[in-house]
Amino acid sequence: DPWLADHLDELRASARRGIDALDGDTLCHSDVRADNMLITEHGAVSFVDWAHASRGSRVSDALQLLSSVEDPDGMLRVNERVDAVLEAHGLPHQVGTDVLTGILGFFVDAARWPYDPRLPSLGPHRRARRDSLLPLVRERWA
Repeated sequence: DPWLADHLDELRASARRGIDALDGDTLCHSDVRADNMLITEHGAVSFVDWAHASRGSRVSDALQLLSSVEDPDGMLRVNERVDAVLEAHGLPHQVGTDVLTGILGFFVDAARWPYDPRLPSLGPHRRARRDSLLPLVRERWA
Protein backbone atom coordinates (compact mmCIF):
# COMPACT_ATOMS: atom_id res chain seq x y z
CA ASP A 1 0.00 0.00 0.00
CA PRO A 2 1.54 3.33 -1.03
CA TRP A 3 0.24 5.13 2.09
CA LEU A 4 1.97 2.57 4.32
CA ALA A 5 5.21 2.89 2.38
CA ASP A 6 5.08 6.70 2.52
CA HIS A 7 4.59 6.70 6.31
CA LEU A 8 6.65 3.64 7.27
CA ASP A 9 9.06 5.32 9.70
CA GLU A 10 6.26 7.15 11.51
CA LEU A 11 4.12 4.01 11.58
CA ARG A 12 6.98 2.02 13.12
CA ALA A 13 7.43 4.64 15.84
CA SER A 14 3.68 4.70 16.49
CA ALA A 15 3.53 0.90 16.71
CA ARG A 16 6.43 0.92 19.20
CA ARG A 17 4.54 3.43 21.35
CA GLY A 18 1.46 1.22 21.03
CA ILE A 19 3.35 -1.80 22.31
CA ASP A 20 4.65 0.24 25.24
CA ALA A 21 1.11 1.50 25.99
CA LEU A 22 -0.09 -2.09 26.43
CA ASP A 23 2.06 -2.55 29.54
CA GLY A 24 0.18 -2.98 32.79
CA ASP A 25 -0.98 -5.31 35.55
CA THR A 26 -4.56 -6.06 34.43
CA LEU A 27 -5.52 -9.62 33.49
CA CYS A 28 -5.99 -9.56 29.71
CA HIS A 29 -7.57 -12.20 27.51
CA SER A 30 -5.32 -11.05 24.63
CA ASP A 31 -7.45 -12.65 21.91
CA VAL A 32 -10.80 -10.90 22.31
CA ARG A 33 -12.90 -11.19 19.19
CA ALA A 34 -16.43 -12.28 18.37
CA ASP A 35 -15.70 -16.00 18.09
CA ASN A 36 -14.16 -16.04 21.60
CA MET A 37 -17.28 -14.58 23.22
CA LEU A 38 -20.38 -16.53 24.20
CA ILE A 39 -23.55 -14.56 24.84
CA THR A 40 -26.43 -16.20 26.71
CA GLU A 41 -30.09 -15.62 25.93
CA HIS A 42 -30.14 -13.22 28.91
CA GLY A 43 -27.22 -11.16 27.58
CA ALA A 44 -24.47 -12.43 29.90
CA VAL A 45 -21.08 -12.68 28.20
CA SER A 46 -18.42 -15.33 28.81
CA PHE A 47 -14.99 -15.24 27.24
CA VAL A 48 -13.47 -18.53 26.05
CA ASP A 49 -10.09 -19.61 24.68
CA TRP A 50 -7.76 -18.03 27.23
CA ALA A 51 -4.63 -19.53 25.63
CA HIS A 52 -2.97 -16.11 25.30
CA ALA A 53 -3.89 -14.63 28.69
CA SER A 54 -1.38 -12.14 30.00
CA ARG A 55 -0.98 -9.00 32.07
CA GLY A 56 -1.39 -5.69 30.32
CA SER A 57 -3.13 -2.36 30.07
CA ARG A 58 -6.70 -2.03 31.27
CA VAL A 59 -7.70 -0.99 27.73
CA SER A 60 -5.86 -3.75 25.83
CA ASP A 61 -8.76 -6.12 25.30
CA ALA A 62 -11.22 -3.36 24.41
CA LEU A 63 -8.87 -1.92 21.79
CA GLN A 64 -8.16 -5.36 20.38
CA LEU A 65 -11.87 -6.10 20.09
CA LEU A 66 -12.56 -2.76 18.43
CA SER A 67 -9.71 -3.35 15.99
CA SER A 68 -11.50 -6.50 14.81
CA VAL A 69 -14.81 -4.79 14.04
CA GLU A 70 -15.42 -4.50 10.33
CA ASP A 71 -17.16 -1.19 9.69
CA PRO A 72 -16.73 -0.30 6.01
CA ASP A 73 -19.47 2.33 5.99
CA GLY A 74 -18.72 3.81 9.42
CA MET A 75 -22.15 3.06 10.88
CA LEU A 76 -20.64 1.41 13.97
CA ARG A 77 -18.47 4.49 14.70
CA VAL A 78 -15.46 2.42 15.72
CA ASN A 79 -13.15 5.44 15.93
CA GLU A 80 -15.53 7.18 18.34
CA ARG A 81 -15.77 4.01 20.43
CA VAL A 82 -11.97 3.71 20.60
CA ASP A 83 -11.77 7.29 21.85
CA ALA A 84 -14.59 6.70 24.36
CA VAL A 85 -12.71 3.74 25.88
CA LEU A 86 -9.57 5.85 26.20
CA GLU A 87 -11.44 8.81 27.69
CA ALA A 88 -13.11 6.55 30.24
CA HIS A 89 -9.64 5.58 31.45
CA GLY A 90 -8.12 9.05 31.24
CA LEU A 91 -5.85 8.18 28.32
CA PRO A 92 -5.07 10.36 25.29
CA HIS A 93 -6.55 9.44 21.91
CA GLN A 94 -3.02 8.95 20.56
CA VAL A 95 -2.77 5.74 22.62
CA GLY A 96 -5.57 4.24 20.52
CA THR A 97 -3.90 5.33 17.30
CA ASP A 98 -0.60 3.82 18.40
CA VAL A 99 -2.11 0.50 19.55
CA LEU A 100 -4.21 0.14 16.40
CA THR A 101 -1.15 0.96 14.29
CA GLY A 102 0.75 -1.84 16.03
CA ILE A 103 -2.06 -4.32 15.42
CA LEU A 104 -2.20 -3.25 11.77
CA GLY A 105 1.56 -3.74 11.50
CA PHE A 106 1.19 -7.31 12.69
CA PHE A 107 -1.48 -8.08 10.09
CA VAL A 108 0.37 -6.33 7.26
CA ASP A 109 3.39 -8.51 7.99
CA ALA A 110 1.44 -11.71 8.75
CA ALA A 111 -0.57 -11.39 5.52
CA ARG A 112 2.71 -11.90 3.62
CA TRP A 113 3.68 -15.13 5.38
CA PRO A 114 3.75 -18.31 3.28
CA TYR A 115 0.60 -20.36 2.77
CA ASP A 116 0.22 -23.19 5.31
CA PRO A 117 -1.96 -26.04 3.97
CA ARG A 118 -2.70 -27.15 7.55
CA LEU A 119 -4.38 -23.78 8.19
CA PRO A 120 -5.97 -22.88 4.85
CA SER A 121 -8.15 -20.06 6.21
CA LEU A 122 -5.38 -18.29 8.12
CA GLY A 123 -3.93 -16.36 5.18
CA PRO A 124 -7.31 -15.03 4.01
CA HIS A 125 -8.15 -14.12 7.63
CA ARG A 126 -4.94 -12.13 8.03
CA ARG A 127 -5.46 -10.30 4.74
CA ALA A 128 -9.07 -9.50 5.63
CA ARG A 129 -8.01 -8.11 9.03
CA ARG A 130 -5.31 -6.02 7.37
CA ASP A 131 -7.74 -4.70 4.79
CA SER A 132 -10.46 -3.83 7.31
CA LEU A 133 -8.07 -2.21 9.83
CA LEU A 134 -6.10 -0.09 7.37
CA PRO A 135 -8.91 2.45 6.73
CA LEU A 136 -9.48 2.83 10.49
CA VAL A 137 -5.80 3.57 11.11
CA ARG A 138 -5.60 5.91 8.13
CA GLU A 139 -8.63 7.80 9.43
CA ARG A 140 -6.99 8.20 12.85
CA TRP A 141 -3.82 9.49 11.17
CA ALA A 142 -5.70 12.06 9.06
